[in-house]
Formats: sequence, C-alpha cells, structure tokens
Amino acid sequence: MTSTNDDRSAPTRPLTRLLPEILTAAALLALAAGSARAQCGLLELQGITTDGADRFGAALALDGELLVVGAPRADLPGSLSGLEGTATVFARIAGQWVEEATLELPTGQPIDDLGSAVAIEGERVAIGVPGFDGTAVDQGAVLVFERQGGAWPLVATVTAPDALAGDRLGSAVAIVGETIYAGAPSHSFVGTDDGALYGFSIVGGVPVLTAKLGGSGLPPGPNRLGSSLATDGVRLVAGAPGTGQAVPFNGAVLVYLFDPSGAAVVERTIHGPAAIAGSYFGSAVDVSGLDLLVGAAGNSPVGAAAGSAWWIDLGDPDSALAELAVPDHAPGDALGSAVAIAGERCFVGRPRHSGSSLLEGGVDVFDRYAGGWLASAHLGAPSIAERPGFGSAIDAQGTELVVGAAEQSAGAGFGGLQAGRVYDLQLSTVLESLSGCPESLSLVEGGVQDLVARGLPPNAPTLFLVGVSGSAPGLQLDGLNLPLEVDALTLASLAGSAPIGQPLQIADALGEARATLSLAPDSDPALAGLFVNEASLAFDPVHFGITAVGAPVSLHLLP
Repeated sequence: MTSTNDDRSAPTRPLTRLLPEILTAAALLALAAGSARAQCGLLELQGITTDGADRFGAALALDGELLVVGAPRADLPGSLSGLEGTATVFARIAGQWVEEATLELPTGQPIDDLGSAVAIEGERVAIGVPGFDGTAVDQGAVLVFERQGGAWPLVATVTAPDALAGDRLGSAVAIVGETIYAGAPSHSFVGTDDGALYGFSIVGGVPVLTAKLGGSGLPPGPNRLGSSLATDGVRLVAGAPGTGQAVPFNGAVLVYLFDPSGAAVVERTIHGPAAIAGSYFGSAVDVSGLDLLVGAAGNSPVGAAAGSAWWIDLGDPDSALAELAVPDHAPGDALGSAVAIAGERCFVGRPRHSGSSLLEGGVDVFDRYAGGWLASAHLGAPSIAERPGFGSAIDAQGTELVVGAAEQSAGAGFGGLQAGRVYDLQLSTVLESLSGCPESLSLVEGGVQDLVARGLPPNAPTLFLVGVSGSAPGLQLDGLNLPLEVDALTLASLAGSAPIGQPLQIADALGEARATLSLAPDSDPALAGLFVNEASLAFDPVHFGITAVGAPVSLHLLP
C-alpha cells in the first residue's frame, strides 16, 4: 500500500518506468478486495455481555494487537444496582479481534463510571473510575491491570493522597513509560475546580505519587484541567476546557515537555482561538511529534454546539491555530468530541451529526497537504438506522481506525438502548468508496454505481481501473463449460461494453474524483459469483509519475 506523496517525499519517477509497477499495483489492489474497505467493510465489535445502557465504546485505546474499550454504565455480574462500569480487552488473533478479558472492580458501586477513560501501553492498561468513592464521594481512582499469561489481574488501585469529594480522578488517563498520569478536572488545587494532573508509578504493586501538575499560566476559575489527556512519550497534553480567559468555558490546552529526568515541564499554553463562551476548547486532544490536534466540541462557528477542531505546529513558536473545516457542518454536530492523529492523516469525531438520519454521527478524515490538512472523507457506520453517536471516541495507528458509537442502540441479537458498539476500519492512503456502500449488483437487473476517490492532491488527473476476481460457476468457452478463475489483471468488459464511463477524471479542489460503473441489464449469467474491483491511480502531471494509489472496493455479481 503506497502513501500519498507530499513535498517531503522522494521525487516521483517517470511514468514510462512505472508502467510495470502500475500493473503490479492494480493486481495487488484487486487481490486484496476481500479485506475490509474504507467505508463498506467495517469490522464490528461488542462485548460478550454488552446490553442495556452500557455505553460500550465511550472510551477506547489501541496499541498494536491489543484494543481496550470502556463501557462506563455496564452492570457487574450479579449486581442488584448496576451501572458500575467495565472495560474489555480484545486481542487480535489471525486478523480477528477476540475478547481476552473483562476488567472490573469487584467492589464497584453504582455510577462509578469505570471505563470512562482507558489507556494502554504494551501489556499494561489503566482504567479511569472517576465516580469511585473512597474516603470521599466521587473522589475518583485509576485501576492498573497487567497481562500475565493471557490473564489481566488488577495490580494496583490508584487514588490521590489529597483526594477531595468530587475530584473525579481518572476522567482522563495516559501512560508514559512507567508513569501513569490521571486527570482530576474537578479538583480544587489553587482555585475552585481548576483541576490537576497526577503522576504515579507502581512499585511492588503499590502506587507512588511522582508528580502533581497544575494549570500554570491559566487564569483562576473552573479550568477543569485534566478533562482530556494525550501523550506521544515526548510530550503530555492536557485539556482545560473550562478556562475562561475572556468569557466562561472558552477553553485552553497545556503542553508539557518531558525533561531528561522525566519530569513534565510546561512548554506552552494554548488558549481557544476566539472569545466564545462554551467552546470547550480542549475537550479532546491528541499529539504526535510536532502535531497537536484539539477539539472544541461546544464551539459555535455555524450554530450552537456545532463544534470545531484545530491544529497547531508545536515546532513553530509563531504557529497559529488552524481550523479543520468540514462539509455539511451544522449546529449540534459536536465536532471535536474526539480526535486522533496517525502520521499524515488525522481524524475528528462529530457524534451528534445528523446526516440521512437523526444524530447518526460520523468521523471526518483529513490528509496532510501543502503544510495543512485537507478534508478527504466523512465516514459512518454501515447501517444508518443503527449508528447514533458514531465518533464518540476514536483512536488510530497506521492505516487502522477504531471508532466508538457509545449511544448506539443494539440491533438484532443485542439488547438495550445505548448499549454501544465499536468499529474497526482499515483505511488506505487514498480513501475509496462506492456511493451508498452497495455490496452487490444483479446481472439481471443491472445498475449504475458512483465511484468516489478521496484524499487525492487537488486537480490531480485520476484514472479509474476495474478488474475482476474470484470464481464463477462456469463460462461457455468454445463449447466447453469450464470453471473460471479470473486473473486479477483482466479488465472487465461486461455485456460487451466498458464498465466505467469516462475513466479519466480530474480531482476537484478538495481532492475528490468521481466516475460511474455501469452493469447492463440481462448481463451474462455465467458471470455470477465474480467480484468487480475498482481502484484508482492519481498522476503528477509535472513530474510524470504516480502520486497516489487508491485501495479497492468490490461489488459482488449476483444472478
């Protein structure tokens, strides 16, 4: 799978030298057609015991072959009161997610909210329990689990030594090496509800406080520092969405840099971009290298609670916040409720977006381009009727994206309102989809499907290709009825006509190109069982090379 080139990539090679590689790429893309696709082939996860109003997917963390999902309103087995909360660990085995453990606090109480925040590094998991009652009501706690031979025993319960009622420690968690950081956004450190961050190490199963960080540089008031946390191991970023520099709850973000001793030192304080009350800038954060992504879920650029997301270059002290613009932005979207960065691509959740159904939610995808970010796709779950809250939590690594839909009502086979669900998507560098995400076309009825390639360089010439793969029951060849194994490079010519109309297109200013795939009615029934695979190549007209290759999407040909 190739990456979209930008100014920092190696120069593109002459097209004449790339023709064999074009064919090879087309073959690989077609052969991969059975795997998950950008929008149509989502992998769906739910805990074995998920039901009721569990809100499975309210928090999640992905690390290599392990995935942790929080369900803060799940019931403990045998509980009479319920709503204690749990978290589930999935391990990827042979390409499939398998539930490995359910993490819980046996002494949990109602509305503990266990699983409101989760973090994983290696074989250590931290679970936030902000409603935990210890010496004070809702003081909060963090549970630390470690993998031991496939089991996940609880190794430590972390509480703050100066805990106060309502602190809600564990509202956000992060792991940096041997240190676990937890946010207590309602802790009164210097002022009321200004919030604090706690750092703990685990020594012999005993938590040891190593740091307590406050909102240096923030004005007094209910800053709620620690409402969100993110780290890349070099920096720790904390959201303080309650900060009111000029108006209440405009929000801010503190960036901490780890010094050689491992101590977190404030590197930068970033305030919300405009004095808008209730923006909640810092409601979600992520950091990767010099890229900082911040959600402001309450911001109102196009109406109340439409939300927004912002990027800043931490390597440039003069860098200003840049807004990530999305199409169809509407009041109530809550854009920026969740954010994630993965290399040259970033993701922003808007779980309250209403598209073709009410509050279906979605995730907007942005690709790095010309020193900024370009909107390349809007992703949603497969079934419109089943996806309220899609995008309530997200995490990403490489070309993999996991999305929580914590408000999703369970469908057939599951029970309960807001049971929640999680989706795993494998994305190519160039997102490719079939409009409406169909899975098949009828040879008798025929049909036309729109092909869409997103994330291309603006104005790039784009060639749409079609190949066929799979097995058909048989075709009449010179009077013989033989099983057909179609080579992936075979160009489809269904019903004697080219399947793609106008295959050469020019991407628009947003990096999107479209074509149509046509199947004539009453096509040869012997084609039943084959898959038609569409992919695309984008060209650099200046250097005469390929600048992007799209992943395939498939249509199954049925009688």
